[in-house]
Amino acid sequence: MTPSIPLGRIGGVPVRMGPSWLVVAPVVAVGLFAGIDRSLGSLQIRALVAAVGTVALFGSVLVHEAGHALVARRLDVEVRRIVLFLFGGYTEMEVGKARPSHEALISFAGPVVSAVLGLVFWGCSTVGPDAAGVAQSFRMLAVVNGAVAVFNLLPGSPLDGGRITRSLLVMSGLSVSRAGAVTTWLGVGIGSMLVVVALVGNAVGRPGALIALPVGAMAAVLAWAARPTDRRTAADVMRPAPPPVGEDTPMASLDGRRGVLPVVSSGRVVGLVTARRTAGIVAEQMDPVLPADIVAASAPLAEVVALVRRNGRTIIVVGGTATVVGLIHPEDLQGDVLSEFEEI
Repeated sequence: MTPSIPLGRIGGVPVRMGPSWLVVAPVVAVGLFAGIDRSLGSLQIRALVAAVGTVALFGSVLVHEAGHALVARRLDVEVRRIVLFLFGGYTEMEVGKARPSHEALISFAGPVVSAVLGLVFWGCSTVGPDAAGVAQSFRMLAVVNGAVAVFNLLPGSPLDGGRITRSLLVMSGLSVSRAGAVTTWLGVGIGSMLVVVALVGNAVGRPGALIALPVGAMAAVLAWAARPTDRRTAADVMRPAPPPVGEDTPMASLDGRRGVLPVVSSGRVVGLVTARRTAGIVAEQMDPVLPADIVAASAPLAEVVALVRRNGRTIIVVGGTATVVGLIHPEDLQGDVLSEFEEI
């Protein structure tokens, strides 16, 4: 876990600061100081205004995250902590266990807080003194908070708007994994679009557009990193396999054994007994098994689903020594399991 610095608590929620802020804060302070007109005050006063503006800027991020945390607590969602890092932050909570409507409300709280802060700072800029860049700093804080509110409402992961969109998609009947995939690709698209806008803007003589480059790149990377992944394997959905039978086993001896039985020969599975006929031996009555019908117990569930869709037959699951350890029938993968792997 990345080390972080404890800052205290808000509403009982621990607040921590990532070490990246120790690098970012001076950069922001220097940039803010450089933007203040020298004619507006002495060096010391302008430096003080820049320092206070930097604290207010990062305080805005903290209040944004506190909005998420406090609404989550109000809706009985467990909140672990708030962590501030780089130019933003995140709130660790058990939002995955919340109802979709509650997740949408929790996600919406942050942009609402930022919008309110933007209005407050804008109001202060209209009544604050022009001396030392105070009014200018208030305007900057207003613009930044307004931009944070609007940007976070874009419908892509991992932005607040992405979580809201995912919740609405789940409420409309989409599976959680498919809704997550939709917002992941939206997030990657939004981030990529910002990168393109930054590069094109710089190429046409607007170097200020380059500010969107790191924002877009980070948004795309975080969206891809947060993509939903199903870590289940064949072992998680299989039925334990019954003891196998040999090819020369008389069919009459299987009357007391129910279900599908694997057939082995020379240490490998060669067929399945799916019917109970009294005549002959197993080799004469079994359904042959093809190599494509066999998967390892560690095979990803997506691979198993693809085999079932393609072959429509029972899948044999083998262990590390090629021993049959389980069976997966097509009916075992109906409903939610298959729907989670529908193509977007």
